Amino acid sequence: MATIKEIAKLAGVSHVTVSKVLGGEIPVSRPAAVRRAKKIQQIADELGYRPNHTAQALRTGRTGLIAVLGNTPLSFDDHNLEEANILRRVAAMLREEGLNLSAQLCDRAEKNGLLPPWRVDAAILIAAYSSDQTEDVEKDGLPYVAFNGECGPNGSSVQFDDKAGVLMAMRALRRVGHERIAYMSNYKPYDHRSVPLRLEGYHEAMREAGQEPLPTYPNGGVSESEVAEHLGMLVREHGCTAIVCWDPWVALYAYRAAREIGLDLPGDLSVIAFNDTPLGSQALQPRLSAVTRPVEATARAMVELLNERMSSDVVAARSITVTPDVVVRESIAPPRQRGGVS
Repeated sequence: MATIKEIAKLAGVSHVTVSKVLGGEIPVSRPAAVRRAKKIQQIADELGYRPNHTAQALRTGRTGLIAVLGNTPLSFDDHNLEEANILRRVAAMLREEGLNLSAQLCDRAEKNGLLPPWRVDAAILIAAYSSDQTEDVEKDGLPYVAFNGECGPNGSSVQFDDKAGVLMAMRALRRVGHERIAYMSNYKPYDHRSVPLRLEGYHEAMREAGQEPLPTYPNGGVSESEVAEHLGMLVREHGCTAIVCWDPWVALYAYRAAREIGLDLPGDLSVIAFNDTPLGSQALQPRLSAVTRPVEATARAMVELLNERMSSDVVAARSITVTPDVVVRESIAPPRQRGGVS
């Protein structure tokens, strides 16, 4: 691997100059210095130079590492694929700035809590359902950005507009003629800011349409059979023709329940869910419509806040709210007249 001394020899400058240029110190007010810096960078690129992060950390006091902290595993499965895609984009943006993500996934009950055993410059906090879960990083004074969760004075957050997401889903259904629309919440107990916001959005959308809200499948329902029972009640007693689901897994239960009671999808029942994952977009038939999180806008907001938190200036905690998108697929169709369902 190329060294700073080798680059200096080829560029005809001192190794101190090369070190400064590769460390980002370029006097832009001096054209000759800018030209020299470009030459040094070109030689470094041609030789495949890679910086020594340990040496940089000793010189600057910065590690170049951003920790990803969480109290649940960030696996790349269908449950959190959107989050994983966003973090991939964040990682790519940070690499352009000479920074790297470093994951520390653990149980908060562990002795060391959420904090990593190595030194980092800042953190992205995932699965931060409440302010209690930011306690470790707040006590440490580590700058951080909470990913769709709560933050304290030392942090900032990127939030998804869950309420707007429900409103957008409901309007997509109403545009094709649906009026009797239900909302089905998470099938597992879940203490997260999104739970009341989505329910609030549903009630607002029904009021907007001049409709009474239909009975809501409760957050923390426990079984697929309960979904079937609830859906049958919605159709028989309330004339429900469409549902908005917490996520593709609730939609999967709804698909099975609908077919069990003799409903055609999407002719008798249209479905849309939060989170656009392969389960909904590829496995389910008809393909599931989705309220999705925009990867680019979310990643850009996270990087902006990370840089802000790591700056030397004192910065007040703030939040950036990202508006979701809606992807309409074959699971949404105009409602049709039907008889009773037994």
